[in-house]
Amino acid sequence: MSRFSITSHKGVGITFENGWQVSVQWGPGNYCDNYTNNDYSLPQKTEFWSSNTAEIAVWSRSLGGEFVELEHDVVRGYCTADEVARVIHKVSTAKSTLTNKQMTKRLKVIWK
Repeated sequence: MSRFSITSHKGVGITFENGWQVSVQWGPGNYCDNYTNNDYSLPQKTEFWSSNTAEIAVWSRSLGGEFVELEHDVVRGYCTADEVARVIHKVSTAKSTLTNKQMTKRLKVIWK
């Protein structure tokens, strides 16, 4: 089942029909333009919360929720909107049977 979720008013999670999930976060403490903002409640206090970059993570429910390695970590910080869109496309169109290692390889081309 596909669905959207929100995280502390600072990001979004998307679950696709194939079971893969993408997290896109742009709040205080996330690896993005707002990283150094120490007011973690600020996203809830403002009508609109934005950033030029975001932190992403990818995982699959069928693989026990273990995160995919994105280069050298399980999150990739300071991604542009175009990079996030490419990740969402690659993840949403992937086969549900991919392993985390195969998904890492599939996503690697985005940052080459």
